[in-house]
Amino acid sequence: MKESGRVKAIKGNQAMVAFIKKSGCGGNCGSCGGGCPKDTLILEIENTQDAKVGDEVTVELSNKHFSKMLVWAYVIPGLMLFLGLIGTYIISKNELIALIVGVTLMVLSYVIIGKFNNKDEKEYDFKMINKK
Repeated sequence: MKESGRVKAIKGNQAMVAFIKKSGCGGNCGSCGGGCPKDTLILEIENTQDAKVGDEVTVELSNKHFSKMLVWAYVIPGLMLFLGLIGTYIISKNELIALIVGVTLMVLSYVIIGKFNNKDEKEYDFKMINKK
């Protein structure tokens, strides 16, 4: 996965790179009329391209790490929702209780993943590959 960002600060050999978060419509707010937010994500990345503050850079995350992030963000919570819904419905035969348990398990999985993932944030290897 490759993404472009702008260098906001330099700290030694590390660059603080800001990325604009893309929405579900790809950041083209005129296409859906959803009023996309302009949130930014700032990552600390090794400055291998000798970038300066204000430079636009391309950053790459390996497909292996990107796939792992997708599993943690979507597959595990989705699986918890599904198992909560099906398991509770089989036991209780009550759809409302099954929904509540399923959503609770999904939210709980996000909380646990968030706490676990903060400890391993250096595991994802972002590389600065290009300076524009």
